[in-house]
This record gives sequence, C-alpha cells and structure tokens, in this order.
Amino acid sequence: MAAKKERDRAERERQKAEEYERCKIDLQCWGKKHSLRATYASQESIEKLAKYDFEWVDGFWGSKLTHWKWLDENKYTLVYFGDQIKLQNGFGAWQRCIYMVKYDPINEKVLGVDIEPGRL
Repeated sequence: MAAKKERDRAERERQKAEEYERCKIDLQCWGKKHSLRATYASQESIEKLAKYDFEWVDGFWGSKLTHWKWLDENKYTLVYFGDQIKLQNGFGAWQRCIYMVKYDPINEKVLGVDIEPGRL
C-alpha cells in the first residue's frame, strides 16, 4: 500500500515537471502562469515612477499586467505591459500611462520598469 502511494506521488511529480517544462516554451502559458507574481513584485516600483500622484484604474479584481512578450526566450524572461494607471502632472491633470515590467519568472525578480504616456 505504501509503495503504491509512493509510486503515485512520484508519477504526479514527474507529470508536474513535464507540464512545467512544456509551459516554459509556450509564451501564453508562461506569461499567464507568472503574471500575478510579476504584478505583486512590480506594483510598488511602478508607483514610484509617479512624480506627483498616481491612481490605479483597474478596479479591485482587474489585472494590471494584461499583455506580455519574451524579453529573452532562451532565459525565459518576459516583458509585461499594462495601462491601468493614471499619473498626475504638476498642474493636477491626470494622464493614462503604459507601464512595462521586465521580469525573470525563474528567479521571481523584477529586472526593470518603465512608464510612458498612452494606452494599449
């Protein structure tokens, strides 16, 4: 009985490892899998780019990082994009902005953030 449970556990681990490896080479799978961690890791860095004030406009359940592409496919790093923030200028006017987050999912590390006026 214990040997069967151990074999079943080993098989589940093997399948999980295979699924992870398949996901790493599929941009949509890899980007979606890590978008939540990338959001949490980068949100404060994005907010710090505001010279005056900022306002997230994605709502409570909205997604801040809605698009992604490979930064370096061989290193499995990604660039995430979003436009769910408004920044305030020195005159008090608000402007929607696009932010870009370079993210390393394997090391769970933000490699850089940038922001510019506009919408996706």
